[in-house]
Amino acid sequence: ARRERFGALLFARAASPAELRSGLATLARRDVLDLVEQNAKEEEQYAAVLNRLQENADWLMILDNVDSADAMKAVQELLPRIPGGQVLITSRLTNWGGAVRQTRIEVLDPTAARDLLSRRSGVAEDADEVARKLGYLPLALEQAAAYVKQQPPGFGFAGYLRLYEKHEADLLAEPPAEVSYPKSVYLTWRTT
Repeated sequence: ARRERFGALLFARAASPAELRSGLATLARRDVLDLVEQNAKEEEQYAAVLNRLQENADWLMILDNVDSADAMKAVQELLPRIPGGQVLITSRLTNWGGAVRQTRIEVLDPTAARDLLSRRSGVAEDADEVARKLGYLPLALEQAAAYVKQQPPGFGFAGYLRLYEKHEADLLAEPPAEVSYPKSVYLTWRTT
C-alpha cells in the first residue's frame, strides 16, 4: 500500500479485546484524528472513532499483535463495523478464515537485510552485524535504519549496537512479564 493513497495512517495495538478498544479510543487524540471527543471517556472516544472510520474510506489501520483467540475474535467482530478503509493485521495466528487474506512474511537473507539497512539509513559500516543481531526481520531492520538516520553524523550502526546491547543486557537481567514479539523486535523498540 502506498502512503499517498490514504488520508490517514492509523495504528492500534490489539493483543486483547481491551487493548483493541483502548487503542482505537486513543485514535481520537488531537495528534491523530483530532475528534471533539478526544477528552471524553474511553467509551465515547471509541464510539467516535468508529463513526469516523465508518464515514471515511481513505484510511489504512494497522492492528498489531493479534496473537490470542480473544484478540482475534474482537478483531473479527470489529471488521464488519468499519468496512470503508483498509486494515492490516499483524498476527502469528493462521486460522483467520476467508474474510482475512493472509500473507506470511519471512526474514530477509543477509545481503538483502544489509542492503535495506544501508539504503534506508545512508550508513553501511556495521550493517551486517546489526542485521544479524536483529534476526533479519524486516520490521526491526526498518526501525533500526530509521533511528540511525535520525542520529548525528558519526553515530552510525556502531552507536546503535552499543544501545541495543545495553538494552539486551537489561532484558536478560529482568525479562518483561509478557513479550510476544521476537526478542530482536522488542529490543529494537526499546532501543529506538
